Amino acid sequence: MAEPITGLGDATRSGLFQLGADPADLARVARAEGLVVRRIVIARGSDKRRLLAALANTLALPAHFGQNWDALHDCLTDSEVVKGATVIVLERCLAFATAHPAEFETMKEVLAGAAEYWRTSGRPFWVFVHDADAWDSGLERWPAVPAADPTDVGLS
Repeated sequence: MAEPITGLGDATRSGLFQLGADPADLARVARAEGLVVRRIVIARGSDKRRLLAALANTLALPAHFGQNWDALHDCLTDSEVVKGATVIVLERCLAFATAHPAEFETMKEVLAGAAEYWRTSGRPFWVFVHDADAWDSGLERWPAVPAADPTDVGLS
């Protein structure tokens, strides 16, 4: 069982993570804590162009958004675009990560850079990737799944 979802208002803890909870639960808690929540479902068969278009649409990026990774970083570090404490959840990432591993890694770098920018500015900015529980995105899982208790042998 994952740890409870808490502390989303703490900018010092924010960043890019693999979501270890249900996206709907995260969204509910984040909204209750006053954060803006944007959920993006990555459609099966998406490529970089379709992913960037989905990000632009869901995040309401400006018309001058250049549909490339550098432009995404520029938009996500612009206080006119990111207007408050924010949570972005990218759902169903496995198909994109498998079909386009280099683009997935670049996307993670861009999102991590934006999260670092806002963390050092004192603004909570969380980005989560999510798919099936067994999937490993290479990111730290949040909330963390606690280690098994070695004294718990499952006897009842």
